[in-house]
Amino acid sequence: MKKLHLGKRLLSAALLLSLTAGLAACGSKNDANGSTSSNAVNSGSDAVSVEQKVLTVGVVKIPDEPINPALTTTTWSDLGAPIFDALITQDGNGNYEPGLATDWELAADKKSFTLNLREGVKFHDGSDFNAEDVKFTLEYYASDASNQADKNLLVDYIASIDTPDDYTVVINFKEPVAEYEYLLSSNATGSGLILPSDYFEKVGEEEFGKNPVGTGPFVFESYTAGEQITYTKNTEYWGEQPNYDKLVVKQYTEESTRIAALQAGDIDFAPISGNSVPVVDGVNGIRVEEAPYSTTLGLFLSGTFEETGEATQNADVRKALSLAINRQEIVDTIFDGNATAAGVWGLFPFTYGYDGSHDEVAEYNPEKAKELLAKAGYPDSFKNPAVKFYFVDSTEYANDVAQAIVGYWKEIGIETDLIQVDRVELSSLYRENPVSEEFAGAVYFFEPPKKYSAYDAFAPFFPSYSFLHLTKDDKVVDDGVAEIIALEGKDREAKVNEVLKALDEEAVALPVVYTGSYYAVSEKVESVNYDASGHTSRWYAQIKVK
Repeated sequence: MKKLHLGKRLLSAALLLSLTAGLAACGSKNDANGSTSSNAVNSGSDAVSVEQKVLTVGVVKIPDEPINPALTTTTWSDLGAPIFDALITQDGNGNYEPGLATDWELAADKKSFTLNLREGVKFHDGSDFNAEDVKFTLEYYASDASNQADKNLLVDYIASIDTPDDYTVVINFKEPVAEYEYLLSSNATGSGLILPSDYFEKVGEEEFGKNPVGTGPFVFESYTAGEQITYTKNTEYWGEQPNYDKLVVKQYTEESTRIAALQAGDIDFAPISGNSVPVVDGVNGIRVEEAPYSTTLGLFLSGTFEETGEATQNADVRKALSLAINRQEIVDTIFDGNATAAGVWGLFPFTYGYDGSHDEVAEYNPEKAKELLAKAGYPDSFKNPAVKFYFVDSTEYANDVAQAIVGYWKEIGIETDLIQVDRVELSSLYRENPVSEEFAGAVYFFEPPKKYSAYDAFAPFFPSYSFLHLTKDDKVVDDGVAEIIALEGKDREAKVNEVLKALDEEAVALPVVYTGSYYAVSEKVESVNYDASGHTSRWYAQIKVK
C-alpha cells in the first residue's frame, strides 16, 4: 500500500487543532531590564504598561458561552482554570497535592470523605472562602441546571454534604467509593473547581457567567466571544503566583496562521501537531518540546450486539480488523515518528488502577486476520459485508489515518464504506438510543481526553448503560466497572484487568496510536514545565516568561 508522508506538506492547508490550550506568546519585546514594552499587547483599548510581563495565549476557539464550570466544555475547563482553584491538585504521575483542601481522609468503610479546607483564602470579590462554598458548588454541579461533565458521578454517589464548621466538609456517599480525590482534583473535568456561594446567589447564574469570580491566580477582566479573553494577576493569591502580570487568550483557528506568526517572531509559544514538528524544529530561535501523551486515537464499533447482518456484529471479524492494522507503520509514515503505537484504548502509564499489562503494541498479523475472516464466513455470511467507517476530518491526520486503515483492511479482503461526517452529525449518531440500523456495527474514531482514572476510562463508554452502545448485557464489564470505583491498589488493578480481558473478547474498542502533545517555544519563554502526561489544566502556571 502507498505510504503517506504527511509531514512533508504541513503548511499547505489550514489545520484545526484538537488541543484545547493554544498558542501562547510573550507577544512583546523585552527591554534591558526585562520589563515588557507597552507596544506589545493592547487588551481592548487599554495599552499594557511597561512594567508588566504579558503572556498572550491562542486557542482554536473562544466559545460563545459563559465562563462557568457547571456549563463547561473541554475548552472552558482550560480557559476557566486561571480563575478557579480545585480542592485537590494532581500531577501527571497520579500524585495528589493540597489545593483549596489542605488534607483529606476517606473513612474506613469508604462511605464518607472528609476535607479540611485552607484558611485565609479570599475570592476575587473579597469574600472569604469556606465550607459553605464547597457545599454550594458541589450541589450546584449536581443540579438540573448543570451540564458539568461528571455530574452523573456527583448524583450517583453523593448522598449528602455536611459542613460541621467553616473549614471542614464531609461528603457522604450512597455506597463505598475509593477515588473521590480524582473527581475533586485539578486533572478531572472541573467538578473540584469552587465557586463563591454569596456572590453567585447575589448576581445569579447569567451574570456570573459574564463576570466569573474564583480564588485562582488570575482575575477575570474581559471577554469577547470568538475573539479574546483577558485576565490580570491576582496579587493577593494564596499560592505561588505566575511570574507574569497579564494573561491574554486569543482565538486562532488555523494552525498555518499560528506557525507563520511563530516563525515571524510575533508568537513565542504554540501547540503544534506532531506533523508540524519537522517543519518547525530547527528554525532559529525556536525549540520543540514534547509531552508524550495527549489522547488515544482509536476505533469504536457501535451496536455490534444487534442482529442486522453487519459484518462487525461478529467478534472474529472485529478481531480481524484489529489484527490487520499496522500501527507502527502509521506512526512512522503518517506521524513521522511523532506518536506511539498503542496497545490499549484509553489507559495510560499514569492512569490510576492500570498496571501497564497492555502496554505492548496491539498485534499486527494479517495472516491470522484472514483466518478469522474465513472462520466467520466473511463475506458470504453477512447481509452487508462492507464495514461502515465514519470519520470526522477535524485534524490533518484524520483522513490519512482513515485511508491507511481502509488500505490495511483491503489487504485482508475487507470491503469498507468510508463515510465523512461532521462532528455534530457523528455525535448524534453514536448517542442515539436505541442505536439506529444505519449506525449498528459502524466503526468510528473516538479520541477522549486523557484519563487519570481507570474507572473514568471505562464507565462513560463500555458498560451496557453507557450512551455509546458498545456492549450489551456483558456482566463482567457491567459489574466490573461498577466495582472499580470502590477498589484500591492491587484489588483495583486486578478488577481492571478482568474488564480489559472481557473488552479484548468483545473487540469493540480498537486502539491505534497515542498522539503526543507538541509545543513550539521561542527563546523568549524561559521554560515550559509540562508534566509527564502533558496535562494542561494548570497550563498558565507551567509557563515562565523571561
